[in-house]
Amino acid sequence: MGMCKGSGGIKRVYDWDSLPEEGQEPNSRMDLFKNGELVESRCFGPDGRAIHARDYRDHGNPKRHPEVPHDHRYDWSKKPPRQPWESPDYKNFPPIPNLGAN
Repeated sequence: MGMCKGSGGIKRVYDWDSLPEEGQEPNSRMDLFKNGELVESRCFGPDGRAIHARDYRDHGNPKRHPEVPHDHRYDWSKKPPRQPWESPDYKNFPPIPNLGAN
């Protein structure tokens, strides 16, 4: 997995149900805000498919997602490609500065 830099651009979206996993600008990042709060960031690789996601909440299920934030890697050779949560990978996916919703 490569680093998530958003060199292809960073797009902010508001109040969507979820972020797409495919068909995005290569090497880009999308940040999802709900009610003004950053809830997820997703990075896309050179083929426009998700490679990494960071969730900033526990999805209302702290037993299943006890660590916040947490990351999900994507492995497109597996079904589903989104892999189970893991501790944040700050080396390849650095913390995002406090962006605010605007």
